[in-house]
Amino acid sequence: CVDSVDSGRFHPLTIPVHLAACTGPSNCPVAAAATQLDVWYSARMAAPSQEEQQVKAFWDRTEAELGEEVIAYTMGKGLSGWSADEPQRELWGLFFVTERALYFRHFPARHWLSSMVAGSALSVKDEEIYVAIPIDRMRSVALQQHRSLLKRLLSGHPSEFLIEYREADGSLNTVRFFLEAKSEAFLNVIEGGRG
Repeated sequence: CVDSVDSGRFHPLTIPVHLAACTGPSNCPVAAAATQLDVWYSARMAAPSQEEQQVKAFWDRTEAELGEEVIAYTMGKGLSGWSADEPQRELWGLFFVTERALYFRHFPARHWLSSMVAGSALSVKDEEIYVAIPIDRMRSVALQQHRSLLKRLLSGHPSEFLIEYREADGSLNTVRFFLEAKSEAFLNVIEGGRG
């Protein structure tokens, strides 16, 4: 134990204890407090938070709906080709991939600013968009990135995917997007599925 009393003030990360109170580990208030803190922290870490439970429930529901496991997921931005009404509209959303398909899901923005401009000419129709692109319909997949590591770090623009695929009606469509993380993992799953 350490005596951390300093004129009635002490550092917030220390516990004031007088050395005379410590006759051994079992009689040391700091050791007892640390043990209690360890017990509390272990219990806290063992139990998932409400947010973690909600995230797990979301992915469990998604996998049940799809009938297969989600291999990787991340946030990203659809740059073009995701909205039939506005093909050039850029949309933030959730990208995820399974053995059979690439998915993009854009959730409508619901915040105070969108509700203020909802009736004005400035408002943009914002509705949920949920797109699935079967991997076996992909004709070409490219991950466009800067050649040098230095340019990738300084550019501020992540690597972009460019995927050309056949719609169910036989027409060709192209989507462009970038991912916040896991680009290589997505590319590996897609390329592995295309065989």
